[in-house]
Amino acid sequence: MIISIVFFTAQGKKTIIKAKIRGADFVGYKCLAKMLKSAKKASKIRFGGLPLVKNSERLHILITGTTGTGKTNMLNELLPQIRLHKDRAIIVDTTGTFIDRFFDPKCDKLLNPLEKNSEQWLPWNDCFEAADFHDIASSFSNYTPKLDDFFAKNAELVLSEALKLYKDDKDIIK
Repeated sequence: MIISIVFFTAQGKKTIIKAKIRGADFVGYKCLAKMLKSAKKASKIRFGGLPLVKNSERLHILITGTTGTGKTNMLNELLPQIRLHKDRAIIVDTTGTFIDRFFDPKCDKLLNPLEKNSEQWLPWNDCFEAADFHDIASSFSNYTPKLDDFFAKNAELVLSEALKLYKDDKDIIK
């Protein structure tokens, strides 16, 4: 009885190992970083030592998690890298955390009419026709017609229409 259990257990392990036909393999982050670097697909932007895939930096990245899971820490790691490489970022900072830590009045522009250090600009100052609203909205998006990205295209549309809606009533404090 014991011999048969040992025999079938050993045979089962051999079968399981050989049973993989296709699909992704799980690799550690160090191995993945090495693979990306050797394939020349490693981005200059890294999270926890792991580079993003090259040219994916401008695609959507979802950072999600409950309180205390490290979302802010991840952004605190990302923003200095953006500054180091002289790249640009649009940051929506509802709490002021990133303004306090990263805002540099010598090179950054703050667009918040409720903030005393803000640029004196509103989108309506530069928009006279419907196409102008679309141009501003498209500058916030990475939509390209070739990819036909539903979410990017509709994000542009929502922003453009919202700007048009409030063009006559420029009181954004309401």
